[in-house]
Amino acid sequence: MSPITVILWTCVAVFVSTAVISLLALIGILKLGGGTVKDHQYYSKRLFLALIVEVVGTGVLIFL
Repeated sequence: MSPITVILWTCVAVFVSTAVISLLALIGILKLGGGTVKDHQYYSKRLFLALIVEVVGTGVLIFL
């Protein structure tokens, strides 16, 4: 297996795991950041931002 293939599948795994965690936190199954609502909202926003950055980064890299 070539190093490019390993990097590609690692990126896919990170993207899928971020998407699953974001969706579970969005629908309320997973609570992030401890017990307070403020912490949950903070980490939910950061996780959603990471997901958006991954989607944009992947879209840009496809066209390079």
